[in-house]
Amino acid sequence: MADEPEKERRIEETLAFNARTGNTGALEVRDGKRRRVFFLSAGRLLLTHSNLKSETAERVAARSPGAKTKEIPQLQAISRLRSAMHSDAPQVKWHGGSRPPRTETLDLPAILLAAIESTYDSTELLAILNGIHSGNPLSSASTLFPSASLPFSEKTLQWLETLDGLRDLDEVLQFAPDSPTASLLAIYLADLLGLLRWVEPPSISGSGTSIENSQNGGASAPDKERDISRLIAEGLSGPEKNGSQVQDSRVPAPQTEPSAQVPSQGDGPSNADIEAIQHELDRMDSASDYFQLLGVSWDSQVEVFRNAYFTLARKIHPDRLNHADSELREKASKAFDKAREAWDVLKEDESRQAYLDRTIHGKKTEDELAMERVREILDAEETFRRGIAAFNAGRVNEAHTAFKQAYSVDPEHPEFMSYYGFTTWRTQQNRDPEAAEAGYELLRNALDKGKKMDRAWVLLGRIYRDRQERDMAWRCMVHALRINPSNADAQRGLERLKREKEDQKRAEMGFLRRLFHSRKPRKAKEGREKKAGGKID
Repeated sequence: MADEPEKERRIEETLAFNARTGNTGALEVRDGKRRRVFFLSAGRLLLTHSNLKSETAERVAARSPGAKTKEIPQLQAISRLRSAMHSDAPQVKWHGGSRPPRTETLDLPAILLAAIESTYDSTELLAILNGIHSGNPLSSASTLFPSASLPFSEKTLQWLETLDGLRDLDEVLQFAPDSPTASLLAIYLADLLGLLRWVEPPSISGSGTSIENSQNGGASAPDKERDISRLIAEGLSGPEKNGSQVQDSRVPAPQTEPSAQVPSQGDGPSNADIEAIQHELDRMDSASDYFQLLGVSWDSQVEVFRNAYFTLARKIHPDRLNHADSELREKASKAFDKAREAWDVLKEDESRQAYLDRTIHGKKTEDELAMERVREILDAEETFRRGIAAFNAGRVNEAHTAFKQAYSVDPEHPEFMSYYGFTTWRTQQNRDPEAAEAGYELLRNALDKGKKMDRAWVLLGRIYRDRQERDMAWRCMVHALRINPSNADAQRGLERLKREKEDQKRAEMGFLRRLFHSRKPRKAKEGREKKAGGKID
């Protein structure tokens, strides 16, 4: 593919489009002299690059002291994509076939989510979705980005998978498990990665075929789901071969009540059956995890999970309810899907342990921890910006509170250190000299980490001026101007030091003049007394 400018799409749309279509190449985003590149191979994000020093691995690591080395490329990618999305007039170009010089392990869904979350609010997200789509959202499938790869909770993923094309976006949001902003983020990310289709509202007239087709998305279910449905259906209808029932070895025989027969599809369930099924569906609807859903203890053996799943699946299988009302059929269908989803997770040791850690033991996944850390850092940066605004307005105490909060999140961030150290000195110098000295030392330590911070040198100069060490203050202001000749605070600091020096010199000269003026008449009087040979009154 030749190099070509991208159509009028948002940057995140362009990146996600090339990812979900499995393209290989590089997405280049230029904003003046700033250049950022995102390398894809068969739809996978392998590397990001930029020419900004603030986005180097060293700078990102300095801003994220708690991050592991393998997490730094992910944090770099988030920072670069977020900055690219904030560009005023970016030039975006796709270079087909371009290969990265090296590869890194990057999680594109998590990167997109973090960048989108820090760029758009709920109103903007709703406007974007309404602007690019019409119709109702319908859950779809993607081979490159399965729904399980999205950085969302189990409840949110289940909610996304139940989008059936029957409800418009506003109605979908009313029944979302999260806040409107979080739900819009989930829908936008799923849409970007090809996990949603948008369909026209289905017709409800006739036999209901159009609704059924909308729910199925016009395509057959995956083979795995067909197999399980077939097995369950066989357990219901009792397939026969040569007059004897055929039992699939993968489906266990009923554990209890072997004489209880499920009515054939032609007979339809009895009122007692419907009441029992309704009771089971209500119980499942109130379940807070997969274990409650299947009605088993979380520390049971896998065979217990298996038997519980197949017993429950036979009981609530939609094929039993062909003659029941549509509301009950729909409810049973959703419950059946949830039961199958629970079994898919609990049957494998690795996925079951991960689910136990997250749901029962409250442990967070590495991705969740990384995203939590990214959010903490972004919040700290926003708090720091508010502190700067208060500091520039002269509200030192308010600024000190903001700087302290930002510093507590990232105590190795040089700017956080420098401003928190200075405001500690300024607020404590007359109340707690020891605390003030600690603030001074913190500012010095910050300059050891980032010697090119001209504003921090100005702050250090102010402390020296407060301590009456004007020569050291002068050197700090000069050093700040060498780093940044346009630093107005350093220029004003030098002018003030000059005035103070001149005032001190004038004060010293005045003292000397008064001293000599008072001594001269006294000496003259003593001379006259000596000549007169006595004291002159």
